[in-house]
Amino acid sequence: MALELGELAIAGAVHVGFSKYLQVSCSLSAKVAGLSLDGTAASASDAYQLEYAPSKKLTIAEAFVLIWQNDKTGDIDGRKAAKECQAIAIAACMLDLVLLGKLKMEIYKDEEKEHEVVCVGDASSPLPESSAFLQFLFDMFLEKDHQMRLSISKWIMTLLSQDESPTDELIKKITESLIKKGIVTKGSSWGFSVFPTEDPAAEGKTKEKIKSVLLKGEEADVFTSSLIYMSLAVDSMSASSCFMPACLSKDELQEAKEGRLKQYMEQLEKDGDIFVEEFEADVSKKLLPKACRLCTNVAGIGLAGATVSPSDAYQLEYVLNKKLTLAEAFILIWQDDETGNIDGRKSSQEIQSIAVAACMLDLLLLGRLKIETRTQYGREDQVVSVGDVSSPLPESSAFLQVLLDMCVKRSPDAALTVGQWIETLVIAKDSPTDTLIKQITESLVTKGIVKKGSKWGSRVFPTEDPTAEGKTKEKIKDVLLKGVEPDVFTTCLIYFSIAADSMSWSKSFMPACLSKDEIKQAREGGRLKEMEEELTAQDAAAAEEEKALRIAAGKKAAGAAVCLGVGIVAEEVIDKEVAGIMK
Repeated sequence: MALELGELAIAGAVHVGFSKYLQVSCSLSAKVAGLSLDGTAASASDAYQLEYAPSKKLTIAEAFVLIWQNDKTGDIDGRKAAKECQAIAIAACMLDLVLLGKLKMEIYKDEEKEHEVVCVGDASSPLPESSAFLQFLFDMFLEKDHQMRLSISKWIMTLLSQDESPTDELIKKITESLIKKGIVTKGSSWGFSVFPTEDPAAEGKTKEKIKSVLLKGEEADVFTSSLIYMSLAVDSMSASSCFMPACLSKDELQEAKEGRLKQYMEQLEKDGDIFVEEFEADVSKKLLPKACRLCTNVAGIGLAGATVSPSDAYQLEYVLNKKLTLAEAFILIWQDDETGNIDGRKSSQEIQSIAVAACMLDLLLLGRLKIETRTQYGREDQVVSVGDVSSPLPESSAFLQVLLDMCVKRSPDAALTVGQWIETLVIAKDSPTDTLIKQITESLVTKGIVKKGSKWGSRVFPTEDPTAEGKTKEKIKDVLLKGVEPDVFTTCLIYFSIAADSMSWSKSFMPACLSKDEIKQAREGGRLKEMEEELTAQDAAAAEEEKALRIAAGKKAAGAAVCLGVGIVAEEVIDKEVAGIMK
């Protein structure tokens, strides 16, 4: 399929730790859902499901897992590792919930454009017995609906990228439902769980419906068309391409490809190409470089006129003799008050970069790092160098030793700006970012501010002592609503929250500090609006400077090529070509 070109185009842009195909699979899953739902009416019943025996129904998610299952061995290969297949299994569950009326699609308009987002629908009636296993996923939507405005693809990515992702548990729920219905049984082979068929009627009926549509020209219902699209989507990304061959023989597959299946493939390919265009537009925004620029600007604003000392005087004393660092305060704003989840702490590079910046700013304010002006490549840069490392870090900031040690080790060979340091740390092959964020959360646990817990198989950090978070948000409110003059601690946290909201899907940082009415009041009062505009203007200026430098570098490279006899390139052609690349 033409998706191969799209996969190559986005391979270098996907987040560290993500499968090369994850972005495509999340989008394809959303497209499959969109194609399947087109013109389909949702209801509170399981009428759309396959009745494989009298009064026995099969959901789309269960049918997808039956196609995934190996008929001979009962193995569901990759159910705990193949993110492409997992993504489509999640999409199947979401599609079931939408068709049952438990979820619904709504149009949400932000500052830029309209988005189709997933919202909770009918939560008053119980799920049909045939679909009871979906309660596990539906509960997550009920918990998050008040704060998340995500499309299907972003919901899937959010679930897949969570620390200790609930995906394994969701697929386990599907297999348990199949066992309960007597369709498969649980077994073991070579120490691995397998699910051999016990009653072949459900799988047989599913494949019979697919054959009827693809080989006999019958009209496809939502159940069958969804499974066809899902099988094609997985086969377009998996090395084995075993989903459609599990439904049709080799000769049948060839016959179908010459007719009905070809139409399905073309439709899915077309939608995949649309996604690649949309995704490339998102990538062109270059969120990680933007995050690094914003962090550099916040650091500059925070350090302007700030007193640097080896003490923790700048920190928030939330109770007598107990201090909170900027990095810890940022994590507390990041943390969901109700669940204790710190969503994306192991996957969202943009927000991770702000957490790293907060740590660096702590070290700068403690005098352990310092900013120096150095001339590099014919221009002056504000670079980070090592400051006073002779005395130990204050007890309140001991967790920062990990980052300080990295900076000390690298410093003799590096002359990097704050932004370059952050980018280097976040995109490193063995990125220390996870470790660094873990150190911050452990510091909060040690101070008794949060505690470790687990929910939906994911690590969470519910609040144990709300004083620190309460004091932090109180200071932010005083500045934005009461006109109190901000100290460096509060200034940086407000700017970090603005920066995080400018890049995150959920835009949940400032709303974690102020209510909807308070945000409106803070903007109308001018203080919040002024700070947002200042950070936006600084970022735009920095982006233009960055662009100019890269174009200049492109000209030099082209000039060098001319000197080497590669060819003569007119300056205006270079301008055009480099500007085209920069787009």
